[in-house]
Amino acid sequence: MGYHPEMRLVLACVICCACGNGPLDYPPAPLHDLGIHEGPTYVARNLMAPNGIAVLLAHPRLGQPAIRRAGEAFDVSWIAPGLSATPPVLALDQGDPITSSPPVCDADGICHATATIPAAAPGLHGLCITLGMASTCSANAIAIVTDYASPATVVHVSDAHIGEDGTAELFGKVIDRINALDPPADFAIFTGDGADDGLAPHRASFVTLIGQLQIPVFIITGNHDYENVGIDGHLLDVGPELDFAAPYGDLRLVGLSSGQDLDNGHHIGTISESSGPDIGQLDWLHSLLVDTPATNVIFFHHPIYNALFATIGPQSRDRLKDLVTRNDVLAVLTGHTHVRSAFDADGNSRGLSLDGDTVPSARWPLHFSVARSTNGSGGFAVFHLSSTHVDYRWVPLD
Repeated sequence: MGYHPEMRLVLACVICCACGNGPLDYPPAPLHDLGIHEGPTYVARNLMAPNGIAVLLAHPRLGQPAIRRAGEAFDVSWIAPGLSATPPVLALDQGDPITSSPPVCDADGICHATATIPAAAPGLHGLCITLGMASTCSANAIAIVTDYASPATVVHVSDAHIGEDGTAELFGKVIDRINALDPPADFAIFTGDGADDGLAPHRASFVTLIGQLQIPVFIITGNHDYENVGIDGHLLDVGPELDFAAPYGDLRLVGLSSGQDLDNGHHIGTISESSGPDIGQLDWLHSLLVDTPATNVIFFHHPIYNALFATIGPQSRDRLKDLVTRNDVLAVLTGHTHVRSAFDADGNSRGLSLDGDTVPSARWPLHFSVARSTNGSGGFAVFHLSSTHVDYRWVPLD
């Protein structure tokens, strides 16, 4: 079977699927052999039919929210094996149809089209698609804004670790506090470990709680999300295993899955290392940053800098550092370590506060690891980001 690393998420609410496929050979290779950008094909061939799913919208299970003004275009994708020839009907909030271009589908029923944001009230809206008798809807798929705030107010939250120990209740309080920000943030970024051990009830609880945010949220997974059942189920719940790039005004948000933890006792000078990103992901990131310049905010789970916890493994760390430490990157946001840390492009923490600071452009990008959101009384970070400004502060719940 041919592999296609160009298949990836590239826009909010998007799976940008390259045309052309290998033969429909069943069963395909395991997901870790396919590579991160073969995720949609894996879902189409393995996860939909066994679960009785006829059509699956890109967001939120396989995509990220689209933040657009009325009249602007956005890409919408869906997976519908066996229904590729059926004309789609897209609608906002199960209401009037949305105008879209003719869909382009591949042999696995992975389709995408360009749609136009309708005139509607600002705020979060659901997106629905109907193909014949099959339909599906995704809540909070589209955020309609009157304008893009600059600098953008961004919430960075991570490591909920929903389990059996009251973390769900505490994370609910974190969500409530984020929703109570006045003025509200423009969007949130969650940098992994929603579930503590990957069990279905804990994943479901995280999905329910994160869905209560009243602002768009961009999500990637962490190493704990992979435990016990692997990532398959999560591909149908949230889908942050897939890498993506999403626009917000003049900013580009780039989410990157950073791989599972290497718990083999062979860490090189660190307590914990991840296995990735793999070479396919790094090649994708290189092509994205080089071929389509933008002002970037990049986020993944395991940090590059953090002394003893320098947790991107040596096989990926140097190349990833070179890719993200460039003058068109404002900030690199991570989690994993459960404690706050702040470093500049050179790995220097001197003069950067753990609680908050304004970072001069000579020290960009800011490498910031946020504390676990469910430590102690809970908390999150708030950033103001534009092409000319970076600042941050820690917001405790107490």
